[in-house]
Amino acid sequence: MFASGIPQSFATIAAGLRPVRIVALVLVGCVATLLIGTQRRPALLSRLAMTILYCTLFWLVFSGNAWVSANGFNIRYFFPVVLGLILVLAVPLAAALLRLPDLLRAPGGVWWPTAVTAVLCVGALVGPLTPPSQSTELLATRATADYARANDVAFLSGYFWPMWPIELQTLEGGRTSTYVTAAKSGGDPAAYQAALDRELAESDGPPRAMCVDEEISVCVTYLEYWTRPGWQEVPGDCPVPISNPLTGSPPVQACRLLEFRP
Repeated sequence: MFASGIPQSFATIAAGLRPVRIVALVLVGCVATLLIGTQRRPALLSRLAMTILYCTLFWLVFSGNAWVSANGFNIRYFFPVVLGLILVLAVPLAAALLRLPDLLRAPGGVWWPTAVTAVLCVGALVGPLTPPSQSTELLATRATADYARANDVAFLSGYFWPMWPIELQTLEGGRTSTYVTAAKSGGDPAAYQAALDRELAESDGPPRAMCVDEEISVCVTYLEYWTRPGWQEVPGDCPVPISNPLTGSPPVQACRLLEFRP
């Protein structure tokens, strides 16, 4: 598995990066180390070396993992490697910037590493930049999350992949909680019960839930497990998340409404 997995995992990670920008930032990091004091430089370099070693071992181990292989070596399984790359590039820059005022004030200050670093940083920014708010999964589920917020939907259930980005977006604007009943749900079951009781105490109608990209029977099973029996499908539809091939095919592509009517 290592022999067959390493080329595939390496290709996946490389495909998730922009080579020209990475090379430019590596050059920036190398130049930035020239601005770091000689007393601190060995300590910094040793820590960066340990980070690189950890990321390399992580990549090797998970390249031979059966679950990662079955999921096409998706880059999400190598998140520490990507994060490690960011740290290795960013830490020398941060260290150099902390020392920059002293260098510039000193007689015959070291100006050329600063100039080269600034030029390369600007060059690395050239090209399209996508903010996190425009990520594929957030855009695919935004309409569904907006509906949940606007219609006082307190409980979510359904296919694993759309559940969590929907939950995160329902918490925008000051909302304090949304309860997901799906694969990998967790937390205190009593909190789910208390949330259901709070919804029942309100006078604006029965508690509401959404069943997203899953069979209604599966959603009811999850909801009843985490709260209490009494959930029923009601007429009406909610926006269906946009299908994303990176997250696999959901059991169904639909969004249905449920109410708690014991």
